[in-house]
Amino acid sequence: MPDKFVVAVLRDSAPQDLERIQAVDPDRIEVVPLWLSLRPDTERFFPETHISRFERPDSSMDALAPEELTRVLTEAQVVYSGAVHPSDILSRLPNVRWVHFSMAGLSSIAHSQFWESNIPVTTSRGYTGTRSIAEMAIFGGMAIAKGLHIAVRQTDAGKHNGREIAPKLSQGKTMGVIGLGGIGSNVAKLANGIGMRVLASRWSIDKRMPGTDGIVEELFPKTQIKEMVAECDFVAICTPATPETVGMYDASVFAAMKPGAIFINVARGEIVDEDALIASLESGALGGAYLDVFKGSEEGQEPPARLMAQTNVIITPHISARADVGQQFSINFFCDNLRNILDGKPIENVVEWQRGY
Repeated sequence: MPDKFVVAVLRDSAPQDLERIQAVDPDRIEVVPLWLSLRPDTERFFPETHISRFERPDSSMDALAPEELTRVLTEAQVVYSGAVHPSDILSRLPNVRWVHFSMAGLSSIAHSQFWESNIPVTTSRGYTGTRSIAEMAIFGGMAIAKGLHIAVRQTDAGKHNGREIAPKLSQGKTMGVIGLGGIGSNVAKLANGIGMRVLASRWSIDKRMPGTDGIVEELFPKTQIKEMVAECDFVAICTPATPETVGMYDASVFAAMKPGAIFINVARGEIVDEDALIASLESGALGGAYLDVFKGSEEGQEPPARLMAQTNVIITPHISARADVGQQFSINFFCDNLRNILDGKPIENVVEWQRGY
């Protein structure tokens, strides 16, 4: 175990987060922020519009001199990163022994040398802004159900026509949650709290069974997703993108949905067959959609024109985890794992690459 641990911070972290990391063991840790030092390299892999999404407006730390940057990368044993970083950075980290990503899902780093590397990688799955994301899922779906997307267009156009808006009552409706992890569990709780019946899928079961938490009425295995969505007025995608889930919500699943249902995706765009989604919207089979993600959004791509043209869709630029109050779950989890590393104990949330999370 080295006497000094160099922690290279590749994401644009706030000063208080850097101080929180340093406080884990001030005598043994050297925390070095590298966002600005590595930004020119990051620009080789991502468009500016995408990088700026992950940049704090008050970023003010100076970039390191080249020789100092080389020293830090060479000596770093721990890396704390976000989705945006130079894809080839691992080749410059000869002594790294653990890499942590601040987000829950890892599909956004498929471009990176970290993907399927032999170095232990952990994520903040279960410790990100799960409540914020769940609120956006619920409120985005409700905005469509209540016709607020139409009211916003009317306001922008200087119109005022109540005949164009037909709000739906959520109480008594059915919410289907695909992926009952941290985000999905919070979506289920919120939906239940406003009087909705909640169904959910769980990959670890092989047959339908009653829920056990008093919130989810019934659990469905992955082989019976179509049967579940056929009963749902709302369907929320909350599962990680893995080899098993990418493309799983295809045309056959959309065809099985209840007519007029509202589709919600706060997970990853790659889980959904986007052509099938657009076709369902254009045909009127779907009542609308709220999307915080779309295919290619993790690489900085723009939404496809056909999707943007739909009048019953609300798209947000993957900001559902943001909030007006600090959410320290992710940084606290990283610091707990860092303490474990220093103490020679096992770390939590280690990625199993064959599962994708």
